Amino acid sequence: MLPTWLGDDRIRLVAAYDPITEACQAFKDRLGGVVCADAAQVCAHPEVDWVYVASPHGHHAQHVKLAAAHGKPVLVEKPMAIALDDAQAMVAACRAADVALMVGHSHSFDAPVLLARQIIDSGAIVPASVGNDGRSASKAPRTTTIAIAVKKIAVDR
Repeated sequence: MLPTWLGDDRIRLVAAYDPITEACQAFKDRLGGVVCADAAQVCAHPEVDWVYVASPHGHHAQHVKLAAAHGKPVLVEKPMAIALDDAQAMVAACRAADVALMVGHSHSFDAPVLLARQIIDSGAIVPASVGNDGRSASKAPRTTTIAIAVKKIAVDR
């Protein structure tokens, strides 16, 4: 997500917390953001409009509930939670606080996906051919084969 956000002028990374000191220092040095003492301090920061939770999965519920308690919408990485009870508590906390909860993230604007879009649009991808073995479903399970041929292309890196 970081490369996508850094390439979007509408987003400013304001505050972060990580238990690894070097990660905090890198955030501060590279992005000029505020390093917080804990996740609650990130959520309480007055310039934080929404919270991105990318902590270890076992901490997602705690961090989402913290963000909701501070009135901040939340984007949480997949998986949402390890236990169903935690996922339900996360949804309940966000509903109670009337804040949005989004699980996962969109890769639509990530560099590899954009490159794939350019390759497809360039015509370098030959349309897929789809076929089956010709047997009807009543006689045997239907199988489908999909093949995509790619023209040789040069990719700038």
